[in-house]
Amino acid sequence: MSDDEFTMPGLVSITPEALAYARDFAASVASAQGGRYVATFDWVQSIGVREGKDAPLREIGPCLLLGGYERRDVPATFINRTLEFDYAVKIPENVLRGSARRVIEIDDTMPFRLALR
Repeated sequence: MSDDEFTMPGLVSITPEALAYARDFAASVASAQGGRYVATFDWVQSIGVREGKDAPLREIGPCLLLGGYERRDVPATFINRTLEFDYAVKIPENVLRGSARRVIEIDDTMPFRLALR
């Protein structure tokens, strides 16, 4: 893998439910920021969240989430195109190797509702 760990189209499958989730996210980003962004299934090594403005930071650890990258920051060969929206996948190779099926799906028990199986 190259280009800062973007994943080539076809290496990871995405369930229809996860694609719908990303499509809705992409529509929200587009309405707020314009069409300059590509929705991205993005693996993070560590992330913390706050339950409220004054709540303490809670470390979640490594997980999959949806993000947005400016289109100019995603090499064209890594953009997956659908009729409804464009998206990319950014999962490090070592994480992909540990995935049994290489499929992204919705899992409501996960912090950002996404799981790599």
